[in-house]
Amino acid sequence: MSTIVAILGAESSGKTTLAAQLADALRARGLRVALVGEVLREFCDAHGRTPRQDEQAGIADEQWRRIDAAAHAAEVVIADTTALMIAIYSDFVFGDTSLYAPALERQSRCALTLVTGLDIAWQPDGLQRDGPQVRAPIDAKLRGALDGAGLGYALVYGEGEARLAAALRVVERLPAIAARAPVRHAATTAAPPPDEEPAPPLRLRGRCRECLQADCEHRLFELRASGAAPPWPSRSACSPPSANEDGDDDLASAHAPGHRPIRSYVLRAGRVGPGQARALAELGPRFVLPFEPCVIDWDAVFGRRAPRVLEIGFGMGDATAQIAAARPELDFIGCEVHEPGVGALLKRIDALGLANLRIVRHDAVQVLERMLAPASLAGIHVFFPDPWHKKKHHKRRLIQPAFVHALASRLAPGGYLHCATDWQPYAAQMLEVLSREPALRNTAAGYAPKPGYRPLTKFEQRGLRLGHGVWDLVFERSGARD
Repeated sequence: MSTIVAILGAESSGKTTLAAQLADALRARGLRVALVGEVLREFCDAHGRTPRQDEQAGIADEQWRRIDAAAHAAEVVIADTTALMIAIYSDFVFGDTSLYAPALERQSRCALTLVTGLDIAWQPDGLQRDGPQVRAPIDAKLRGALDGAGLGYALVYGEGEARLAAALRVVERLPAIAARAPVRHAATTAAPPPDEEPAPPLRLRGRCRECLQADCEHRLFELRASGAAPPWPSRSACSPPSANEDGDDDLASAHAPGHRPIRSYVLRAGRVGPGQARALAELGPRFVLPFEPCVIDWDAVFGRRAPRVLEIGFGMGDATAQIAAARPELDFIGCEVHEPGVGALLKRIDALGLANLRIVRHDAVQVLERMLAPASLAGIHVFFPDPWHKKKHHKRRLIQPAFVHALASRLAPGGYLHCATDWQPYAAQMLEVLSREPALRNTAAGYAPKPGYRPLTKFEQRGLRLGHGVWDLVFERSGARD
């Protein structure tokens, strides 16, 4: 009986390349391998367009017919996508969920499902691909469909040969392929030590058990590939240190290989209301961008060239939406990790009809490092970041020398960095750190008057009524570009 390996994933996530590489690697081991290509791509190439809703079922049927036919002639079938991806796109584009049931039944016949991660840059093809903003929603629908049907899958990350090696480590555990796997050194085939967690079952649902974020899963694969972590670690690579853990870590070293990053936030499980959930589903594909590990074309994202302002940690988005509405000549990029806040801001974007605001639901440190070019921003807003009151938690504060240097590097000459806090000790630290950054100069003698564009939040208004202070700091980028 043939062994079917399905490779699924969002667009431009390396499925076709990985499928061809995997087929060649298995053929080199003497296996009879059939590679089944993507019928949807053939359709688009032949017709010069994407399929209509009434054509989706036929494409899905033809995809499985070819897989089934190949299974009668080969020992191993490598399927570059299956009918399940057609069902997902039919749902995403047309709202048609009728193709899920037959697609999932067929998917259950596959011995292994590999899901390609979103760690490689999106590439246009001029026809079939919609854009980088659809990758995260499609990836979420794919994992949700597999999870809902109880079908396991393994995630594949890495560049080039590392991606192939990650896939082979899983594929080689299939009985039909294990017998042909290359002989390994005895040290790699020996039983694990008694205190090491054994490998999970093959049909593992491959995801980080701590945060479920794709970038964390990517870090896990990097750690495994480098040998810095066991093949299936019992603790997630993204696990934050507990409250009583102290150390000398800072944001500057957060992304060193094998280094556990210290985050300036904690992902709390906030409730997503019905209106927020609806906004995430309906408006998210347009306004929420997936994290990309490379600089993206922001002019293309906004459909124009305009000065851009980054806001880090916008909370529920009240101030962000008000500023964007009042300053239509600027484009705004909001970074926030908490889903209820993203949903709330999407509702405000819709209510105000905003076209100059986009959201990245990801760690702002990585967004700054990867997605934004040096000297590309007209302004950066950091309003009321978590003050981390306890002394042992001060290392978690966002405004640290290394991060401020990174912020300054992304500002164009004359661009501004505006921070605000209602915690006086944190304000003093901000002033000290910002004043020590040689690329920045203070626009005031100390703390700045509140600029007119920053609205008062309801929490700030309540604090002012109670006599609490608020401190604004506005620094400007000076000198030549780094």
